[in-house]
Amino acid sequence: MKTSFTHTYVATFIIISMCTVFISTVQATVGGPTFIGTFTYNPADESVYYVHNSQSGRGCPPVLQKISLATGKVSDALSCTQGEELIGDNYTDGIALVRDQINQTTNSFKNVTSLSLPKNDIRIDVNFVRSEKIDPTSDWIIMSHFMAQVYQNSHKVAEFPITGCNLEQPFTFAGYAVPGFEKKIVLLSSTKGDCFEGGYLSERLHVVGGLDGLNTEDTGQYKSDQSGLIPNESTRVVFEPDTTNLSDSSETASPFNKKTSTTIILIVIALGLGIVTGRMFRNKNK
Repeated sequence: MKTSFTHTYVATFIIISMCTVFISTVQATVGGPTFIGTFTYNPADESVYYVHNSQSGRGCPPVLQKISLATGKVSDALSCTQGEELIGDNYTDGIALVRDQINQTTNSFKNVTSLSLPKNDIRIDVNFVRSEKIDPTSDWIIMSHFMAQVYQNSHKVAEFPITGCNLEQPFTFAGYAVPGFEKKIVLLSSTKGDCFEGGYLSERLHVVGGLDGLNTEDTGQYKSDQSGLIPNESTRVVFEPDTTNLSDSSETASPFNKKTSTTIILIVIALGLGIVTGRMFRNKNK
């Protein structure tokens, strides 16, 4: 009986251990969207602060992050661990404490306001770089890498890497004016970035400089950290196969696309050949 009890105990211990590992693995790899929003500017460190709300991984509470306008470096102002310490054993009341702490930190900062990308002739061209698969023999893509190139008029002013899942997905961008900066904005990218379980929205902030004649009129489009960016008249929605027309500096100056322009050129050539041929026959008849 002693031996039987020992065997039962060992078997039970192994099963419990395996279940624990399995549960831990599942929790560590669970997917979810990542939203950012509630942008403010701190002149003391020339950084834009925002709330990073990730619903994947370990399930962090809202995190206060900041991006340096000088270097583009992102760092935590209130980390996940600090937020978890505030929450303690009471999640509902703890989340309120985290929000209060974030509000107290940013309360004296300046507002960062939404601006219109089309009115500022700011365009983004997204180009595919490469894809990562779960293994070389599999068709399952876990992440695709793209390069986003930012233009104002026909001049490239910035570029940054961005991740996605496939070449058919849309990439949505929004711009935000920073008080005191006439040539620099922050650009929000919003797209499917987590490819697990069908894909989840992923949002990031980028610094874009070298801009001229910015129209910083507030569009009134507030960005929350609890939902994704909704396309509107002030945003840009880009697909990787799109071709960015840089020869046209205005948004409405030409109603023709590349295909239409090619057709017009061919018509002009055909008309020219017709005129020349007609003159040749006329001279021959004379």
